[in-house]
Amino acid sequence: MSLPGFFFTILSTKCTPLVPISFQYPAHRTAFPFIAFVVCLQWTRQSKFPGDHDGWRRQRAWLMTACFTTLVTSYQYGAILQQTTANGRFGRYKFIYTPQDRKRYTNVQALAEMVPPLAKIATSEYVVPQVSTRPDSYTLRNGIHDAQYILFALLARDDESNFLREALKGSFGAIAVRERFVLANRGYDNAQNRHVLKKLR
Repeated sequence: MSLPGFFFTILSTKCTPLVPISFQYPAHRTAFPFIAFVVCLQWTRQSKFPGDHDGWRRQRAWLMTACFTTLVTSYQYGAILQQTTANGRFGRYKFIYTPQDRKRYTNVQALAEMVPPLAKIATSEYVVPQVSTRPDSYTLRNGIHDAQYILFALLARDDESNFLREALKGSFGAIAVRERFVLANRGYDNAQNRHVLKKLR
């Protein structure tokens, strides 16, 4: 029952998200062994020798152990018993929504609404969820491809900045800037590009 997770995650190379529990991929290592655990509970209750009537004790012992270890693990890595160690993706998850967060969200939404619903768009890694319902939404770290629009944060990641510089020095022009977020369109006037490139890092 552990083989699917072993082949899907452990044998992978140079793909960090497949390993930490802050991503969805390691569920392949937990879903199937959970089924196996249920089977093992039934097996522990079976008589091991003539006159063996303690199967229910063994089964309860395993259940108590599972509950205890689940409680400890949930406290250590979960978000219900405490909220200081839970991770989401590569970073620590914040359980607060500050005025700054609300302002950033408002800025991103305002720029995203300027893009036609069916237009192809490439966005920064942390902006992707805001436009992911579109038919064609690209992650900027993989390239711009045939996107008509780019929506990105000025604090660009290393794997995004090269694509952004190439685009802003090429056929893309900045349409609007909302504090730390920029919307650019292919073929638009590049009058603001120099200002954006200076802040891009």
